[in-house]
Amino acid sequence: MKQLVGDKMWDTEKATEIADYWNGKGNGDYSAMTETLFRTKNGAWFLELEYGCQITLGIVSKGFEPYPGFLCPYFVIEHKLVAGERLHQIMPLCDDEVKEWMEARNVDAGIAEANFVFDEA
Repeated sequence: MKQLVGDKMWDTEKATEIADYWNGKGNGDYSAMTETLFRTKNGAWFLELEYGCQITLGIVSKGFEPYPGFLCPYFVIEHKLVAGERLHQIMPLCDDEVKEWMEARNVDAGIAEANFVFDEA
């Protein structure tokens, strides 16, 4: 997928896939959700989002909260999705947002440590 967001071209074909999340719902399910985390050769982070209409129904402007406590400043849907429609969107992230996403989606600790330095508990 290739999409212009924030004056930059984001391309899943040219970026490295780091991690993904799938909620276990089938492709035809209205509540299906897949999120794939990518990193560009320049070090920028982004998510490729694929959501069924039940997940995104009624979300029509900036301020989408893909999970509690995470507010995305870039995410814009120009229309409400209807039955059978799916959202396919690119969402750029900063380092802190990537860490929050990794924690919320229970990304393997090895993947997190390969990309960031964390303080010991």
